[in-house]
Amino acid sequence: MSSVNQNTSTLKLADGTQITYDNTHGMGTVKYNPDGSMEFSGWNGATISGTNGNNNYTIFNSQGVTVNGGDGNDSVTMINSNNSSVVGGRGNDSVNIFGGQNNVVSGGSGNDNVNIFGGQGNSVLGGSGNDTITNHSSNSTVNGGSGNDNITSFGSNNNIAGGSGNDLIKNTGIYNYINSGAGNDIINSRGDRNTIRGGSGNDRISSVGNNNNVNAGSGNNRVLSARTAGSVFSPNAPIVGNNARVNPVNPQMSKNGSIFGSNQNVAPAPRPVRAPRPKAGGRRIAMRPTNPALNKNSSIFNSNQTAAVPRSTNIPAPQANRPIQRSIGLRRNDSIFNANPNIQPNNRNNDSANNGGSVFG
Repeated sequence: MSSVNQNTSTLKLADGTQITYDNTHGMGTVKYNPDGSMEFSGWNGATISGTNGNNNYTIFNSQGVTVNGGDGNDSVTMINSNNSSVVGGRGNDSVNIFGGQNNVVSGGSGNDNVNIFGGQGNSVLGGSGNDTITNHSSNSTVNGGSGNDNITSFGSNNNIAGGSGNDLIKNTGIYNYINSGAGNDIINSRGDRNTIRGGSGNDRISSVGNNNNVNAGSGNNRVLSARTAGSVFSPNAPIVGNNARVNPVNPQMSKNGSIFGSNQNVAPAPRPVRAPRPKAGGRRIAMRPTNPALNKNSSIFNSNQTAAVPRSTNIPAPQANRPIQRSIGLRRNDSIFNANPNIQPNNRNNDSANNGGSVFG
């Protein structure tokens, strides 16, 4: 052991690991395991610096500890430690945080794997490389950094950023802010009151829940929203973006849902409808007309808008030499506010904008 100054001391271990600690807090304990891993417990305000090999450290019940993994493929686990940080350095590092709060992880370069289990107020920066980050904490910040990252987050009030690269972001929780950043990203979000930003690039966004706010950003984007509690887009939850194809999964855009942007295309997904049983001598024909249009009071605010929102009426039983009739159009009180509007219901008999439907262009 060598003394750096009156306040700190440095302990050099047999494998080359160094511990610099504050003399006022004293030393914790170090345990060597047969597999070459090391356990550190009860350290306060210490800095643990690894070698350039593949270090394997576990930190227990410590406060204000900094772990520098150095070069190599390091494995660092923190259990019930607070206000501590892990710097992975170069290499494909694995970092696991169990409990605690206000911990910071910086993966550095390499394809890192970071898992946060519990706690709150944590911060993760993946750094360069194709990182995999799983966050089970709340009030935390996750940034994938550069590279094609895979981020999964649970909990609430988290700030999630994909960074540059083609990222995959999966979110389950409420009151989260998600920004995929630059690149052709995929965002799958489940939960209420989330804010989703696509950033630049050709993004695919799926949002399930109530009162979510989606901004697809620039690029040729695709936004899908699945039905929850009787609605596709929750009341008063806007979809905002340019060149976005908005494709609600079954059955319709909910009351007061709105779309803002340019060059968007609204295309509700089809739902199979079976024709009535035919008379004797006929045969059953399964029809697949596109299912309902925008719901009452739904609006599109846009330029160069294409509204392809057909809906079908009852389909009569097929009879010889009699064509099947369908009435297709916008539902009552649906409106489009834009420049250069283009209404394109399916080209069948009785196609129309329905009672009270209007176009402002």
